[in-house]
Amino acid sequence: MYLASKHGSAHSSFAESIGTGDVAARWLISDDLGGASLGKIGLIEVGSGGAARLTSDKQCENMVFVLHGRGFARGELPAVEVREGSVIFLPGGRTIELGPRDGALRLLLIQGVRGAADGETTITHLERVENVPFHRPELGFVHVAARWLVGPNAAKSGSLVVGQSTFVPGAAHLLHRHDHADEFFYVFEGRGAHLVEGREVAMNAGDAVFAPRGEWHGFRNKSDVPVRAIFGYFGVSSLEEAGYEVHEQGKAEG
Repeated sequence: MYLASKHGSAHSSFAESIGTGDVAARWLISDDLGGASLGKIGLIEVGSGGAARLTSDKQCENMVFVLHGRGFARGELPAVEVREGSVIFLPGGRTIELGPRDGALRLLLIQGVRGAADGETTITHLERVENVPFHRPELGFVHVAARWLVGPNAAKSGSLVVGQSTFVPGAAHLLHRHDHADEFFYVFEGRGAHLVEGREVAMNAGDAVFAPRGEWHGFRNKSDVPVRAIFGYFGVSSLEEAGYEVHEQGKAEG
């Protein structure tokens, strides 16, 4: 398990490679940070007058989630307005430019680095994606809900699955593992606890966890307010490909 926080200095070479003007950026999770060989997660902040230009080569896919602010996205099509909660999927071979309308635009970048699929750039918003409640304690799901943002029934990808999960107070995804995919989990609202065998690790808004394939992990909301997170899998194109097994401790709690 590797835990990364939003707090820290900007990764200047990353910012310089994508930005013009007032742009700060750094990787939270990568091959060097946590051993994520099949994907990366980064934070980008674009200030007034700046712009971030993202390009996906043929073996790379990008998904961008707007964490804060209002701005524009433009690529092959005319500029589109984006705001907090907007979701942008950039398949292989596509380019997009993102910038603020006023103030700063803060972005979460999720990148799959192998097996990109052909397709078109898509832009949507969390409010337009069905939020599916799921309560199956025997499978380790306790009062959670999820939206699928990138995957078989959403933006088509070759190496990336991404969802948005909500945990009401007391909700949990109990200890489980995936034998065929690495998982990431980024909290963007609220606070809770990342679960590992025998202990819990506190997570706050802005924290990200990387759990390599085969490692037991989970999450519990121990606060009195909902937790919202972006989660997903590197190296697969569907949840089924990732594999799923509930820990005996999870079954007992469920």
